[in-house]
Amino acid sequence: MTTKLKVLSKDEIYDIHAATLSVLEETGVRILDPKALHMLEEAKASVNSKTSIVRIPEHLLKEGIRKAPSSFTLFGRDKSYKLRFQRGRTYFSSQGASVFVLDFKTGMRRKATLKDLRSFYLLADALENVHHATLAVWPTDVPENVAHVHALLEGFRNTTKTLDGYHYGEKISMDSIEMARERCRSPRGVTRLAARTSQSF
Repeated sequence: MTTKLKVLSKDEIYDIHAATLSVLEETGVRILDPKALHMLEEAKASVNSKTSIVRIPEHLLKEGIRKAPSSFTLFGRDKSYKLRFQRGRTYFSSQGASVFVLDFKTGMRRKATLKDLRSFYLLADALENVHHATLAVWPTDVPENVAHVHALLEGFRNTTKTLDGYHYGEKISMDSIEMARERCRSPRGVTRLAARTSQSF
């Protein structure tokens, strides 16, 4: 079944689009990764090396969009579970990366843990109207610099649906890709890889 969700009018969508173009071209965005800064500069974006602010003209943005695929497919751990992303399709996901939870036993707000994340993955996996299991909470009971490894491992273990990793910077993104590759080879292999990755930080 295909779900089509329409929240904004065409005029409202255009207003957001125009404002986005204005921010990118006139205000700019701060890019923290040196490699990304270099790539944008080579692509002829306006880069301020002192402030790391990049201004991206409309023609450059359109060129990037033109080169991107118009659709792609995500696959879950269960290979029969897949989501095709393209114009006109809408999927629902668990919300992402909260650092606090409301404890249903005590009624009190507290910091999220890896156990909470595991529970959210299991919940998303069980709900038929949730198509994608994202990183619902950010675990604060593991070291920050390896939390992404533990979080993705919980996803691999506790949902058969499509999921995503945490992609803040090249190193963390590559960890996620390598873990996904290893998970395709062997469930035990990804656990060993996660342990090695945690030790490398």
